[in-house]
Amino acid sequence: MVAVSVVMAVHNGAATVGAAAASILGQQGVDLELVVIDDASTDGTAAVLTGIADPRLVRLRNDGNVGLTASLNRGFAVARGAVIARMDADDISLPGRLAAQLRTLEREHADLCFCRCRFEGPDGRRRGGWKEMPDVLRRWRCLFTNAYGPHPAAMMRRAVFDRLGGYDERFRRGQDYDLWDRAAAAGARFAYLADELLAYRIHPGSISSNHSDEQFETGRIVSDRALARAFPDSTAEERRGLQALCFIRSADVDLPTMAAGLSNVAGRAAAFLAGSPGCQSRAVWADIATALVLRSHAVPAPLVRRLIAAAMAAAWRGRSPRTGLRIIRRAGIGWKGGR
Repeated sequence: MVAVSVVMAVHNGAATVGAAAASILGQQGVDLELVVIDDASTDGTAAVLTGIADPRLVRLRNDGNVGLTASLNRGFAVARGAVIARMDADDISLPGRLAAQLRTLEREHADLCFCRCRFEGPDGRRRGGWKEMPDVLRRWRCLFTNAYGPHPAAMMRRAVFDRLGGYDERFRRGQDYDLWDRAAAAGARFAYLADELLAYRIHPGSISSNHSDEQFETGRIVSDRALARAFPDSTAEERRGLQALCFIRSADVDLPTMAAGLSNVAGRAAAFLAGSPGCQSRAVWADIATALVLRSHAVPAPLVRRLIAAAMAAAWRGRSPRTGLRIIRRAGIGWKGGR
């Protein structure tokens, strides 16, 4: 009986899909199947997949290139496991990944589980990594961007995916942020495994490199929805201002919009943090201080002094006033708005 179905879509991934598939089929301690959707590849992807002689591999091929979101929905539809893990065709799952995530799901009675990742460049060298963060800080950042976890590092219960209606095919990119946000809104429980079990490849051909504008637009839409849910009395202008202040990759906004965000960021954060442990609240305030300073050169000149004051107040509430001062000095900001 299949315990875990791993779903992977690929388009023109002949150079990497074989290694990615092998890293899944070589997993020990779990009954699995690997569902691969070939999204109308025009290179040697089909031949690579045909050459894999493993009955646990389920191969599907789209007649035309429909994109990642629709391909994943097709793969999830045929997956037989009660638990489904994601995988990308240019990444590598490290030994023990699936069994460890499955144990974590069961132990913590969770609906979704993410593992830590190491980032690798085209040369295979480490380029940093991703790991879980404190719960309150994660939930705050998820109001503005996908801080839930990397898409190929996810494992989820099939019942949750079905209940949410699958991936929203209106979003060709950033579909994972949308799905995770809807899961959080539905009360899904997230678990995080403190083991580095995925090598996440970063290269010029990756989706994150080639389609960042599309991902940003999806992120803006999902962020607005999350902010509206967290702060029901907020206006669209305020939410755009908060996005511009708290997420560095933000579209330029006008003075009234930025001012609306700046006037409300402290109050919204305080309301969000009500009842949270002190140490986790301080982490959020320090994060806000850093975000404000990093946006300081992009705000209209009339707001620079107000932004610096807000950053300093946040740094103080985060019990890191020296850190706030050091960041401000490093940014070269003066009280007159100059460098």
